[in-house]
Amino acid sequence: MVAYNGDGDTMNITKRTVLKIILGILILGSVSSCAQPTEGSEKHSLSLATEISEPIVTVPPTATQHSVSLPPTQRIFPTISPHQKELFFQQILSENCLLPCYLGIFPGETNIEVAERNLKELGFSSGHLTNPQNDNYKTYSYQINFDDESGNSQHYVYLTTQETRVERVEFEIVGQRHPLLNDNWSVYSTKHVFEQQGLPSRMFIHLGRLGETYSALIVYEDVGVVISNFGLIENENVCFGSFDHNHEAIKVIATRANSELGLYREDDIAPDGSEHWQSIEKILGTSVDEIYEALLTEDQVCYQVLKP
Repeated sequence: MVAYNGDGDTMNITKRTVLKIILGILILGSVSSCAQPTEGSEKHSLSLATEISEPIVTVPPTATQHSVSLPPTQRIFPTISPHQKELFFQQILSENCLLPCYLGIFPGETNIEVAERNLKELGFSSGHLTNPQNDNYKTYSYQINFDDESGNSQHYVYLTTQETRVERVEFEIVGQRHPLLNDNWSVYSTKHVFEQQGLPSRMFIHLGRLGETYSALIVYEDVGVVISNFGLIENENVCFGSFDHNHEAIKVIATRANSELGLYREDDIAPDGSEHWQSIEKILGTSVDEIYEALLTEDQVCYQVLKP
């Protein structure tokens, strides 16, 4: 310590030194007291350490809800553009590609690369293999959405191949009926199919459980074509003809004639020996010949469902 000698500067230095010593003691005491855990502080520290050890991922609530609602295999499909829509319906209505041809694809003739190129030009999604376990036949699915201010419908196409050749073409349209489809898709209505293909080999019908809907199955065995129309029953009547608001969906299977695949898909209900499909005579009290003859002169014919 510097002794007091009456000099003012020395006195000030001594005071500053003492103050520094006292301040140092106070700081050490404060640090020591903070180092001691207070009640509940240790528990909180462990909890925080545990939380930090886990990965922290911040996901917006809407994103979390969206990701949970979609299955892992869900794919997003394109919506057809106005130009592609025009080309699409031009091909649908073309006289050069009547059933069993579809969108320029002829079962038993068209190469899969050519078929996929045709679909891609119309805006369809890329092909998705649906049966990788099958070594002999491969089936690829394609989809495009018709979605605008007029309505929404989904169009699906399935191509089954043997090696590089398309052996079967399947297509279906489901969802809210699009106004354009009522006109353009009428080419696959019962009346227009009768006009194009003639008298069908066989015809079956299935009534929905509540008696509000029906499915009609039209079979042309010689060209390998099976057409399913799904519609509504109004006033206990089933109507055939051009498409109208009663028709909800259609499905067409066109297979190379005499193909080993047969006329029907394995997961479909074939009419032979099935309780699902019933004869026209049993359900409507008429025959295929009578319906065919009537639609040659009428736009629509209706038959009342017989009481069981």
